[in-house]
Amino acid sequence: DSGELMNIMSIVSKLNATNDDARTNLLTALKPHLSEPKREKVDTAIKILRLLDLLPVLKESGVLGKLI
Repeated sequence: DSGELMNIMSIVSKLNATNDDARTNLLTALKPHLSEPKREKVDTAIKILRLLDLLPVLKESGVLGKLI
């Protein structure tokens, strides 16, 4: 179905987009000043922020069904 394909393409483009998000920019700027375990936590936090940015796209596409 072309509608489903468009939804998938929208999700993939959102994943690949380089965001100029102030939150991720701040976390990235702080990384050189942190210990290695905290750098890993920052990387995890950035991934979570990217996933949260995807939620509206996923909700509109219906991929998540009735979960959200």
